[in-house]
Amino acid sequence: YMANWYDGVGRNVASANFGTCGGAVLIRPDVSPERSDTVLVSSTRYKDDGEANATIDPMGVETRWQNDHAGRRIRLIENYSPCGNEPDTNRITEYDYAPDGGLSRLTLINDVTGDQMTRWVYGTTTDDSEIARSDLLRAKIYPESDDTSSPLGDGTDGVYERIEYGYNRQGQVIYMKDPNETTHAYGYDDLGRQIEDQITAFGTGIDQGIATLGTTYDTKRLLRTKVTSYDGADAVANEVGFTYDDFGQLASDQQEHEGAVDGSTLEVQYAYEDGTRANTSRRTSMTYPDGRLLNYGFGTNDEANDLLSRVESLQIQGEAFELCSYTYVGAARYVKIAYAQPGVQLSYIKTSGSPLGDAGDPYNGYDRFGRTVDMRWVTTSGGAVRDRIQYGYDRANNRTWRRNLAATDGGQDNAYGYDGLYQVKQAALGTLNLNQTAIGSIPAEDELFDYDPTGNWTHYNRSADGNGVLDQSRISNQDNQLTQIDGSSNGIAYDKAGNATKLPPDVDGDWAEFYQLAWDGWNRLVEIKDSDAATVASYAYDGIFRRITKTLGVETRHYYYNDLWKCIEERVPTSSSSSSNPSSSLSSMSPGSSISSLGPGSSGSGFSSYIPGSSGSAFFAPAFASFVLTSPDQVEVQYVWGARPQHRDELVLRDRDSNGDGSLDERLYCLMDYFNPTSAIDTSGNVVERYRFSAYGLRSVMDGNWVERSQSNYDFKLAFQGQFRDEESGYYDYGFRYYAPSLGRWLTKDPIEEKGGQNIYGLTANNAVNAVDFLGLIGGVVPLGGGGWANPWTGEVHPVSPPGPPPWEEVEGDDGSTHAKVNKCNIVVFFGHNGLVPQGTIENDQCSAATVVACGGGINNTNPGVPQNPVPGAPRTPDDQGLNMGNEFAAFEASWQAAKEHAKTLCNEPPDCCSRIKVSVDCSGLHWYQHSSWTSIYGSVCETRPHYEYCRS
Repeated sequence: YMANWYDGVGRNVASANFGTCGGAVLIRPDVSPERSDTVLVSSTRYKDDGEANATIDPMGVETRWQNDHAGRRIRLIENYSPCGNEPDTNRITEYDYAPDGGLSRLTLINDVTGDQMTRWVYGTTTDDSEIARSDLLRAKIYPESDDTSSPLGDGTDGVYERIEYGYNRQGQVIYMKDPNETTHAYGYDDLGRQIEDQITAFGTGIDQGIATLGTTYDTKRLLRTKVTSYDGADAVANEVGFTYDDFGQLASDQQEHEGAVDGSTLEVQYAYEDGTRANTSRRTSMTYPDGRLLNYGFGTNDEANDLLSRVESLQIQGEAFELCSYTYVGAARYVKIAYAQPGVQLSYIKTSGSPLGDAGDPYNGYDRFGRTVDMRWVTTSGGAVRDRIQYGYDRANNRTWRRNLAATDGGQDNAYGYDGLYQVKQAALGTLNLNQTAIGSIPAEDELFDYDPTGNWTHYNRSADGNGVLDQSRISNQDNQLTQIDGSSNGIAYDKAGNATKLPPDVDGDWAEFYQLAWDGWNRLVEIKDSDAATVASYAYDGIFRRITKTLGVETRHYYYNDLWKCIEERVPTSSSSSSNPSSSLSSMSPGSSISSLGPGSSGSGFSSYIPGSSGSAFFAPAFASFVLTSPDQVEVQYVWGARPQHRDELVLRDRDSNGDGSLDERLYCLMDYFNPTSAIDTSGNVVERYRFSAYGLRSVMDGNWVERSQSNYDFKLAFQGQFRDEESGYYDYGFRYYAPSLGRWLTKDPIEEKGGQNIYGLTANNAVNAVDFLGLIGGVVPLGGGGWANPWTGEVHPVSPPGPPPWEEVEGDDGSTHAKVNKCNIVVFFGHNGLVPQGTIENDQCSAATVVACGGGINNTNPGVPQNPVPGAPRTPDDQGLNMGNEFAAFEASWQAAKEHAKTLCNEPPDCCSRIKVSVDCSGLHWYQHSSWTSIYGSVCETRPHYEYCRS
């Protein structure tokens, strides 16, 4: 239940979320209730001119802002307090705009680093581009740079340190020079699709192994067929090939790691229903590179799961049992996940004799607000607990505590504290007190964090059992790059593009040691060396940024991915050796030289394992041995990923060759809490290993009885937030960026720049307890070297524009539900599934418009929203139709063209409306189905049109 209250002129002044009201029927009070743990109240304040200028959230935290007369935000104050002077109070951001409306300066007020001003320079000439336009982004200058903007120059230090762009007459980027002075040249075909990204000049220290990325398209549809990586001699280094079925759905993903795709290339294949039954073309199976077939089941024909195309089960062809099965309530909320082979299930349903939950229904794994509060991993026979994770929340939905009742002796509970910006300030491990407000005695582990106004760590303290372990001061610069730890800059350095080239500590947590990092022209990590310049690891990537190989010593491990960029298969070369000393044997090396990587987004998930020796340990070739590696034809690891809605990183099981004999003899199932793996169980349902993570991702490994280990006995690499840990460095590869948990920071800038947050090195606004960055970015974009992004489906290049007012935002509607409001001078084409595009009335005025293209019959049984001012002539896919590629593509194309045409009207009629109209496509409603190629296929059409601007001539 949601309730709203209005002032005398009809403005919303308060909204209250009652959730399920504990199972009771809501009787709306005449006045807004007080904020409480069971009623989450938000309120809005207004200026004398009628515009809103402040909101107060359910915790009482106030956010204020100021707009100019054009309705643009010019000042933002977060966690406003009239008397506050702490770093987390009155965090101020200021915005300035260029004459054509683009953001020209973004200033983050920070009295610790000094105010951080980022500048955007607009206006091209025929000297730097093929067109002279005042509104095109010419350059971006970061706070630490003294480069000048007018005229554009290197500043008093004489050092180039900015991003520059050049354009063709269509306004497409044709070159980009990053702060390292690596220069990319972009080529397009006659349809305006990018077909080439060539580095014409490498910056100092940049790896030159890959010089060009090329893209090939089919002749009939806007679909990629190949993405090729070329070396400096224009030879093919690696290649990805795509084939499609008649509906344009991905049929195969061919992944060639050495040279061009050919008949021997390993591939991942997909099969679908053909549309003859119930008008569906949903995916039914995936075939691994080695031929293993994973089937997706949708239950009995014409029952709920079948009609809603919800995955009911996963099963490997030829195995007698289902790997897992899913039970739902309502349209899409899962309440049970069962693993048949080990006889273990995750249940959100109350047990017999237990009371109803906080929501007042039998699903007591959720509270009245739909938040997960009790995850019971129990045996299906007898209900023996394997893991039972419970959570508590504050009124802003931050987790304040977590406990695992499987630890019957206690000691495995977590308590979290936050500041007014909801950054984690304290994280403690031990046994919770009776009220779950804190750890009841001296914590077994305790972490304390202090931040500056933009979220850089200024102080970090870690203790164990009350004894100090680490007490650090940290200093960052105006670019939010770490510069000193405890007053020393030893082992800390960045290149001019913002990539870390030296960072402590090493994988063992030794802060006197550091890693030296090398990057390619697309800001991809290609090599790690230790403090003594000895090579630790090297990496290679394909043209869509998946990490495809890792080399440790003599071993090169190969990774193969599904279309969600999750690794499904690891391969190692077969080997033969002849020794000058026949009696000698290969020496085992200490664990910690293993492998991994991760693979979200375009960088794919890495995984790891040692090369097993005869005893199952890792090995290396002694100096006296002749060691020959051949092609990567031995499958060592396979992964099966689940279908839990909104959990792309849910691992069901891992199969591994544990002894190097070529057979996958070890199977472990994975139990997870909301974000992280908690336990690995064998096929009999016994817990063989447990895992625990700090607030920023430091991992602890334990046996089944909670006794800590120095490392995993099973080479289990799935870790923090469902990502894979590189055992050689301790880093997590999220896909587009690497994350260092000891520092709580990314190694590189956010590829989407400020669109991902003000601090482009910070992890999820310093609140990783409650938020996940699956890819190291948002919105499915592929980073370009030095700044900018490319569409992952089409490769089209765009510079990173400065953050500005969004085309639309969520508001509370008159009916108490959340509505979409299209902002002035914007037209938005919403594209996606019924339940995930905006619902109800879409608010917009005479100077804005919207249209919705949505597939029918599905999630939430809801109909698409209706704009107050729709785009004239824009068709809407009928609500009663099922998923049908053809009619939705056609409707989208027609809507897009109609929206562009309508922009001319809004720019000229009425005359006082807008001098510039931006037409945007919102594709967020596509991401609704875990195993869908529709996301990528729709994306290839939808996101080729990121935005279109029409200006009054």
